Amino acid sequence: MESAMSDAMTPEPEKILLVDDDPNVLSGYVRQLRYRFKVDTANGGAEGILKVRDAGPYAVVVSDYRMPLVDGLSFLCAARESSPDTVRIMLTGQAEMQTAIDAINKGGFFRFLIKPCPADVLIANIDDALRQYRLVTAEKTLLGKTLRGSIEVLTEILSMSSPVAFSRASRIEKLATGVGSQMEGADLWEVSCSAMLSQIGYVTLTPTLQQKVALKEELTVQEQAELKRHAGATAQLLRRIPRLETVADAIRWQDARFDGAGSDEDVPVGKKLPLSARILKAVIDYEELAGQNWQPAAIIDLLKSRQGVYDPIVLLALEQQLLAHGEKLKSWRLREFKIEELEAGMILAEDVHALSGLLILPKGHELSELSRLRLINFHHVGDLAGVIKAVVPVVANPAEAV
Repeated sequence: MESAMSDAMTPEPEKILLVDDDPNVLSGYVRQLRYRFKVDTANGGAEGILKVRDAGPYAVVVSDYRMPLVDGLSFLCAARESSPDTVRIMLTGQAEMQTAIDAINKGGFFRFLIKPCPADVLIANIDDALRQYRLVTAEKTLLGKTLRGSIEVLTEILSMSSPVAFSRASRIEKLATGVGSQMEGADLWEVSCSAMLSQIGYVTLTPTLQQKVALKEELTVQEQAELKRHAGATAQLLRRIPRLETVADAIRWQDARFDGAGSDEDVPVGKKLPLSARILKAVIDYEELAGQNWQPAAIIDLLKSRQGVYDPIVLLALEQQLLAHGEKLKSWRLREFKIEELEAGMILAEDVHALSGLLILPKGHELSELSRLRLINFHHVGDLAGVIKAVVPVVANPAEAV
């Protein structure tokens, strides 16, 4: 058991790709390196491009410069496009020294080595390249965790200050991420963040306006204008957080029409609109109609009838996601729970009001640990009844739950 756990915790060794058009040279590299590194080979630049694309990621690629059809410079530049984090080393002859120097200046290569390259020199440089790769990937992992932490804090603040907006954002995020999963080239992290943070600007609205929006009451012209400004307020806030610029743009343009009608001059049009913004536009409008008890098929028909408003490909992905989601709805059931039985991930089946009349959490809210504790606190001070209705997933095969 301990051995199995130890193996599971041991990180997978990083892969090294060696590229040369001479099979004998490749065989020699493998003999020299296979006991120290996890080695893969490619016979020429064209095969190397396919390997990087289909068999990666590689921590380090080492390529000869002089190869037919696709030379080392072309291959390594292509590898950079496909796998930006991969560290690249080029092997070159003495006569090609200036070419190698120019290539490094142009392509940002890590090292170039003169052929023939002794095994100990090659090994030492690959070790250096691996350290560089680990540094880059560790920094990206740390940044990713920092961003996720920032986003979680923002959404938790929204859940406490405007439960209705948070619940709406949660529904938008689930559907938008599903739509993104149906589309080739969608950055699901960006789509998810854009959707989850799209309602942060609601904290700038007056309590009266938030209540009218929650109750779907008719808004005055001034209130409609105030509501529309929340997207800009959110984008301005997010631009202060490094690496969230694309998320901020998606939220800023979430109301933009696909054909650009009625948009300001600086708003992109058509495919130039960020895909996340195009997804948000369709999903937010869908959610608005769903909140008015429209049936999914009727909503899709209405959205399709609005010529030029939405990206047709996004509408198709939305329709596909709704069909898939319709099947999943069968795996949920309604139950009543005591307050202390509630768990994060459960979805409220009705509005939860305090005995004083205050709306604590709205119907459809997915409980987080923080919102669950909020309900417990209201219950402890005697301002909340002891039973809550929620929907929970049903395990199809009871044996799977063991």
